[in-house]
Amino acid sequence: MGKKPEQNEIEVSIFGPGYGECVLLHVGRGNWIIVDSCVFPGDTRPAPLLYLDKMNVDFSKSVKVLVATHWHDDHIRGLGDIFKECKESVFFCSDALRADEFCQLIHIYGDSLISGNSGVNEFGIILKEMSERKKRGDLNSKPKFAVADRRIWKNIFKDKGRDIVASLYSLSPCDDAILSSKLDIRKLFPRQGENPRAIPGISPNQSSVVLWLSFADINILLGADLEEKGNSHKGWSVIIDSCTRPEGKAIFFKIPHHGSKNAHHPRVWEEMLVHDPIAVLTPFSRGKELPSNEDIKRICSNTSRAYSTGAPGSKKRLKRRGFVDKMIKETVGKIKMITPSSGHVRFRMKPSKSHTIELFGEANSLCGN
Repeated sequence: MGKKPEQNEIEVSIFGPGYGECVLLHVGRGNWIIVDSCVFPGDTRPAPLLYLDKMNVDFSKSVKVLVATHWHDDHIRGLGDIFKECKESVFFCSDALRADEFCQLIHIYGDSLISGNSGVNEFGIILKEMSERKKRGDLNSKPKFAVADRRIWKNIFKDKGRDIVASLYSLSPCDDAILSSKLDIRKLFPRQGENPRAIPGISPNQSSVVLWLSFADINILLGADLEEKGNSHKGWSVIIDSCTRPEGKAIFFKIPHHGSKNAHHPRVWEEMLVHDPIAVLTPFSRGKELPSNEDIKRICSNTSRAYSTGAPGSKKRLKRRGFVDKMIKETVGKIKMITPSSGHVRFRMKPSKSHTIELFGEANSLCGN
């Protein structure tokens, strides 16, 4: 993996797909930010912590911010462990999760049979750690919430006599998305007498936290899983039309929702990104495989510098006894054996300098470069 980034160098590392996906940011002077989490098959610790360990980074002190873009388990496996180990980190999540209903959901499903490794379970671990921090009198003992066009972190440091400003902004969720999400969470409560085993997903995902990082003259856009349904009051449309979001265009784009068409908005490429930006996605292999061939063609029509952390995994049909199939059908619907292709894409750049792109593991170029 090489040496640490230099003090005045930004790094964006994307890990996936594993169990979850993760973005790791070096934001100057040894400060790091972790967005979501993943655990690679065969490992027991989250990928970003293993990576920082290999570079001898003391993440217990150097990770300043931890962000959960949303609570789906394909994004945050291991996030609870990260929060427990990164003692000086501030935890941010979508303002849509501020509702008491979400805390009730954690209580209901936290110890259920099948959701033991779900996103709700990860949030339960984080809340328990916050309770322990509160007992110790730690300052970072409460969650903070991301909403549209809010600066959630800032740092200024000197480099060769000039100020380098690093700022992290949340560009979503907007007000309408927050309200809709709180109503959707209510619908997830099990009916009276039901045995809660698995949590159905909320679709479309319009309350995910999109992030914008500015580092001197470098801008980064992290799309999370925010979807776009052509509603001018939700999704990417609100971000694009906002008059209060940060100015500038991003050179690096974490493509939302695994490259799926339902998260695509052409004006993002036209108005928020430089010409021919660096774009990275993590593939998805549980259920419908993403990105599809059509998705890849669409992405490569917008940039020649698109990368994936891996290829969609192969799936095999499992042979099971009848009563097992019946239980699965009644709880999670279906289970498929997946052999994910996992990797790591790393971008590094200094202000006003050229950048480097490095591919590790199964990471590859989408456009044949």
